[in-house]
Amino acid sequence: MRTIRNFAVLFAVGILAAAMGASRASAQEFHGKFTLPFPALWGTTSLPPGNYDLNVERAQGGQRKLELRSEYGQSVFVLAMAETASPSVNKNAIVCIRQGSARIVRSLELSTLGETLDFHLPKGAVMYAQKRSAKEPTLLAEAPQLIQRIPLVAAAR
Repeated sequence: MRTIRNFAVLFAVGILAAAMGASRASAQEFHGKFTLPFPALWGTTSLPPGNYDLNVERAQGGQRKLELRSEYGQSVFVLAMAETASPSVNKNAIVCIRQGSARIVRSLELSTLGETLDFHLPKGAVMYAQKRSAKEPTLLAEAPQLIQRIPLVAAAR
């Protein structure tokens, strides 16, 4: 009887370990590499030019969490502001906009997952003019934006 119970406990532990391994494997939904050719602001983080690894996972609250690791070993975490299903996106790319001399990462297009992730703009960044006298902000004009797409290469698993 004791042997059967020990076998059942070992079997349950094995099943639990396999389930935990599977959940970790599915938690990391995208892994890729990119080269940032210029300094850029990504949310509240300032990134220098260089080579980066990117991991996209789903955080506990359901929000997308990104880990950026530079070629120098520095690691940064960024949360996506919004997630949009984009089945028509056909390439993995980081979309940057230029405001004055600053470059800002605006979104991440992931064809592998069929979605686009948008990010918060840095404090003080204004993408459009508003009528301030109105009770609710009224869009007057959207500023022209210079957009640059940085290719993102999906890494083999």
